[in-house]
Order: sequence, then C-alpha cells, then structure tokens
Amino acid sequence: MVFRRRVIALPVVVFLAVALSTAASLSAQPACMDRELLYRLDGNDFLWSELEGVSANDSLLAVLARSDPRIHLFSLADGALRQSWGRSGEGPGEFQLSTGVALLGDHLYAVDANQARVSVFELAGDLVRTIALRDHGISLRPTRTGRTESNALIFGLRQPMGDARTVASWSFGVGADAGSVQHRTIIAWERGTTIRLEGPPGFTLVPPFTPVPRWAAMADGVAWWEGTDAEVRILGVDGELVGAIPLTFEDRFEVTEEDREYWLQDEFPQELFGQRGVLDVVREEARQTVDFPSHHPLAYQLMGGPEGHLWVRRTPDGRDQIWDIVDSGGEVGGRVSLAPGEILMAVIPGHLVVQTIDELGVESVDVQRCGVTQG
Repeated sequence: MVFRRRVIALPVVVFLAVALSTAASLSAQPACMDRELLYRLDGNDFLWSELEGVSANDSLLAVLARSDPRIHLFSLADGALRQSWGRSGEGPGEFQLSTGVALLGDHLYAVDANQARVSVFELAGDLVRTIALRDHGISLRPTRTGRTESNALIFGLRQPMGDARTVASWSFGVGADAGSVQHRTIIAWERGTTIRLEGPPGFTLVPPFTPVPRWAAMADGVAWWEGTDAEVRILGVDGELVGAIPLTFEDRFEVTEEDREYWLQDEFPQELFGQRGVLDVVREEARQTVDFPSHHPLAYQLMGGPEGHLWVRRTPDGRDQIWDIVDSGGEVGGRVSLAPGEILMAVIPGHLVVQTIDELGVESVDVQRCGVTQG
C-alpha cells in the first residue's frame, strides 16, 4: 500500500482567504449515506501521480497533479475530458510545484508553491492574470486550496520553521486588472508541545496522535477547530464568528499497536534523500521513549460539505478513512468509510471525489454518486 509521505519539519502555516467577485453555485443536499462508483479517471491515461487538488462545481471537475503540472477539466456528469493545459516551467501559466486548484464561476485559479503565485485562467485554458503573492507582502509558500460560496478562494501558506500560525484574509480583484488588496487577520496561534529526539540526527516533532488545530473552507467562511475544544467555530473571511458546530461524538478510536508502528515508519522513513537507514537510530529512540496516547483525537481533518454539513475525519493515516457527517446543530447524520489507499478529496452535491492509490502506486480519481436520505 502506498501513502504520500508527510513533511517532517512542522511549518508555520498562514491561511489566506482571497475574495473574488465570481460566485460558485453549490446546491444543497442532505448527508451522504451510501456510495456508487460513476466513473474512474485513470492515472495511466493522464500520467498523473502526487495528485494535489481537485475542484468541482455543478457541471465541471478540475484535477491538478504535482508530477504532471497540467490542469485537466472534465465534465462532472460523465468524466469526458473538456480541456487540458499547462506545463512545467517558470513562464506565465506554467508551474514548478502545483499545490491547489479552484473553480469559481467562469474562472479557474491554480496555486504554485515554489513561485508563490496564483494563475487565473478562463475555462478554455487562456491565462487571464498572474497574482504574485510577494507583490502583496506575502513571503510564505502557498499550500492547501479551497473556496466558499461567498465569492472567496481559501488557501494556506507555510514556511519551513517557526511556531507562529496565522489565519488571514486577503481580498484581490479579478480579471486582468490589478484590483485593490485588503488584508485581515482572522486567527493567530502558536504551535503546541513538541518533543526532541537526540538521534543522531536530532529531531523535533509533535508527539504522536496529538490534537492539533484543523481548518476547512465552508460555505460561510472557515471551519476552525483548535484541537482541544468540543466545538468547531465557523468564522467569516472577515474574522467574525458566524456560528459553532458542537462535536458530540459518542465513540472514540483507540490507538492500536498497528497505529503506533505506522506512525514510527511514516514519521521516520526507511529512506531519506536517497539514503537508507539515516533515521534508524532516531526511530528506535522514539520506539523506546515516546509515549503514545490511549485514544485518537476527535478530528484529523475537516471538510466542508453541502447544506452546511461538516465532514470530520476521525481516523489517522494508515487506517480506513472514517468520516462522520455533522450538521450545523452537531447531530451526526451519517458515516462514510474509505479503505486505505482511498483519500477523500472533495464533497459536492450528489457526489464524492476520491483519490485511489493501487498496490503499484498508480493514482486515479473516482467520482462516486453520493446517495442521501431525507430523515
């Protein structure tokens, strides 16, 4: 089974909300209760791996991969390829390290981490505008990408070292004009407890299965969980509190021996920078000295869903992905379980978009019908 390697050094993370004048139309639906495969976009056909982001509206699905930095635009109904564009490079509309994509109205926004910029395309693939983040005082690297229904693109930035984290709101104009820029800080916080392993090499990391802050783009702004609270706050892109969703889960998942071994192998890989065994000593030190909790935290990942539902991933990497679907009042309306090698990428009305990784490491995109119940 193949899993994407996580970055070991914990970064400073800055989350930006880039307000746009083009709205995304997402119709409402109840919670997803059962699934049926509609079609598969196979990685052998499109030569992608390291799938980095997907975005969808009511008729289109956009896919962006790190290994093959091209944007693929499909019909959501049947998976027919509509357009593909982009290539590796430093020029306008080219990518060095793609990290996210978002469909908003008649435009597609693609984020490049290395070049710290956002490229704005028409849906035919024509480049409309390039937004260089450094021109707006942003020196960090963009990472995750999302969107809201209130004309906003949500994405995150990070730097390699440091403890401070900030959620911020930036407003850019759209189209080819520079437009006005506004900046607002939504949340600022510090990284929590870390542990130091002497190795060699020396290693600083967050203790295993520790609750850490999580965020996700929602219809009204950003869902924000501090890591220890029993509720998720919903913040507007202006930083104002919109509401809160209580986490009323009755079950907790125990940390098993398999969880501990997966963490040791994932946090300290067998090979680093092409050399094997570099982290063997520090892995064994961790095996002997690091304390593991008895239970996993309430949430490992958040994702916004239609009709204001919050999707909460309850299990860590290496296990089945178990997602609980919570309504605005905190009621759990359903549970979706994905096998190891399946990764939930997007939840849209009537559909789930799932990344699959087979035994040979080949990545695909499954678009599934999301069955619903009304009660």
